[in-house]
Amino acid sequence: MLVQTTIGQTGQAVPISTLTSAEQLSDGRWQITTRDGEQRIFSNSDWQIAIETPRVTLPALPGTYLVNPNEDGDEPPFWRENVLGWAVCIDGLIRPIVIDPHNSLKEWTVLHPDGRVETSHGDSFDDYAAWLSIAGPPQ
Repeated sequence: MLVQTTIGQTGQAVPISTLTSAEQLSDGRWQITTRDGEQRIFSNSDWQIAIETPRVTLPALPGTYLVNPNEDGDEPPFWRENVLGWAVCIDGLIRPIVIDPHNSLKEWTVLHPDGRVETSHGDSFDDYAAWLSIAGPPQ
């Protein structure tokens, strides 16, 4: 796995396995230090792409969905999107894999086939009704 960038006149690539530290600078860029003591600068977007790259993927069980409450209060009570799998990323976070490329997966809520609802923040609910009582529109 590489951190790649096009900052400057020539692009650069650094194997993630050689990194010893990464620090975000005040302007949003990242300063990367390698085992050799070399320091390189990467844009925030290049760094985010690198750390969100899956190291391992696992299939999701059929009937696993990302869910969002229907803000209008109409039926259905929530919108859902199929979760195809799970990605364990370089930054150590687990992210759902979905078809929609515009879906922001930094924060998510998932409905499991057994009815449990979990969020990326670690909140867990026994069923979608309990989750909607907190996350959804007033009942």
